[in-house]
Amino acid sequence: MEIVYVIEDFSMKGGAERIIAEKANYLAVRFQHHVTIVSIYHDERPISYHLEEGVDFISLNIQFTPQTSSILLKTLFRIITIGKVIFKFQKIINRIQPKLIFYTMSLGAILLPLIKTKAKKVYESHSARSFTPYHKLFFPMEKAADQVVCLTKGDAKEYKHTKRISIIPNFINTPHKLVENYGIKRVIAVGRLEYAKGFDILIECWKKVAIKHPNWQLHIYGEGSCYEQLQLQINVLNLNKQIILCGRTDNIWDIYPNYSIQVIPSRYEGQPMTLIEGQACGIPTVAFDFKYGAKDIITNGYNGILQNGANLKYDGKRYALFLDGVDDYLQIPSLPSAIDFASGCTIEIEATWSDTNNKYKLVNLGNDTIKNNISIYSTEKNLVAELFDNNNSSKVQSENYLITEE
Repeated sequence: MEIVYVIEDFSMKGGAERIIAEKANYLAVRFQHHVTIVSIYHDERPISYHLEEGVDFISLNIQFTPQTSSILLKTLFRIITIGKVIFKFQKIINRIQPKLIFYTMSLGAILLPLIKTKAKKVYESHSARSFTPYHKLFFPMEKAADQVVCLTKGDAKEYKHTKRISIIPNFINTPHKLVENYGIKRVIAVGRLEYAKGFDILIECWKKVAIKHPNWQLHIYGEGSCYEQLQLQINVLNLNKQIILCGRTDNIWDIYPNYSIQVIPSRYEGQPMTLIEGQACGIPTVAFDFKYGAKDIITNGYNGILQNGANLKYDGKRYALFLDGVDDYLQIPSLPSAIDFASGCTIEIEATWSDTNNKYKLVNLGNDTIKNNISIYSTEKNLVAELFDNNNSSKVQSENYLITEE
């Protein structure tokens, strides 16, 4: 089957791009579908994630909309950009003739009702809708999509006009190493260095953390447009010995177990991969209760600390609340084992299952066991079966488990 995935910029090194690469590879290798990932914007950087044979990559090479202070010019440039995207993408769809198209991000939502095709149309939400640019223009997409897929129940509730909606959380591979020493006085934060991730909040908090807990270090992994701004903030606050911007790493699974606490100060999220990964390695988390995903995974006071305030407009209040969370955690005298933390993480999954030849196993985070020997499908395999009326598929509701390949 010909399948197309459309994304705004596949050269970005984010969680959504990684998940899309994983799904495309899975569909190509396991089920011999031919998958084409179409990236809209021009980006000279190489793609960040490995693609298997059977997965093609095409860039439309659309230039980003020019920056201007004029609202009229900005609107005109955006209309011209969307017109170019429609023209180029329609040509690709006409050539490939896919049976199934997955649309993602804001531009994907705008494109979905405008592309002429007989293919089934699925919109995948990778961020909280209320924080997604142009989300007020999503109504035509909701009416035209054959299916909308969300990461969390909270986000799913925001799509009120769609025909069908599914909740399929992000998935991870089972970690091969867990935290062994909770006495390590190192804190990890992972993510793109962008405004949404709230690292400026974290650094501001750390000037007080450093006074009360001078032996603790904060290491931030990631890259992005805010690097220089964040480094300047660290310099101004004289925190160079306490906070290190470590850049991007390709072996994050080997990095997590070297820390005893994870912090996620994001202003908003879809369902952060870093939270799932850290918890799977047994690392407790201090995080804002942002939209969406944190409270699905963190049980406050058990495997981490949740702080309200992600949606506040005043950053000063955010600083105070997040500082309270970090400070509360660092004063805890003893910690449960990695397995206790990891297995305490909960998430609800809705999935279909049938064919026992292609298995995904239910993994209680950090605990490499199969519950009741039930194997189930994850992600797009379910969707393909549903959309093409596979009568062998049926619904099953599972709680407290992530899905990972067996």
